[in-house]
Amino acid sequence: MNNTSENGRNLLVDAVRLRFSAAQSSAPFLVKNPADQYVRIGDEATFVVVPGGTAPFTYQWQFEGQDIPAATNNVLTISNVQLGNLGSYSVLVGNNLGTVADQSRLLLIPPMLSTFSVDPDNTLRFLVEGESGLSYTIEVSTNLIDWTVLTNIEMEGGSAQVIDSVSSNQTMRFYRARWNQ
Repeated sequence: MNNTSENGRNLLVDAVRLRFSAAQSSAPFLVKNPADQYVRIGDEATFVVVPGGTAPFTYQWQFEGQDIPAATNNVLTISNVQLGNLGSYSVLVGNNLGTVADQSRLLLIPPMLSTFSVDPDNTLRFLVEGESGLSYTIEVSTNLIDWTVLTNIEMEGGSAQVIDSVSSNQTMRFYRARWNQ
């Protein structure tokens, strides 16, 4: 530092030194997590993970907690999804400083209720649309809390008709369909 006087004024001079250091290494973290996938039987499902942290990264995808052979990059594609492919998938992303994991699920698109009609005797009819060859339970409720089974159906051709002759005795009735695993 140099302190000089010029015309009665003090002048202060200091040296400034800039030092750049290499970026700090960091353990992996997930910038984009793999999202749950909803599919129909025969569809293709793709899970994608985007890591942050210090490269290079390693990847290992798992199905129901077991390593999937050769599934070692940031994208996992499952072609021609079948019932046996539905479930929990996870990915382990690592580097030389640690590992991070995330989980997602491969799920069947839920059945859809449509085309409601009421007969002259107040019998309610509607269609359930879902996967052919699967079994579904149709449930009813008057309060959205307590559900009872109305019927079970085996889906053929992608849709099935449901008839509820008890609906005329109710002021309010709710319906839902679920896949029987």
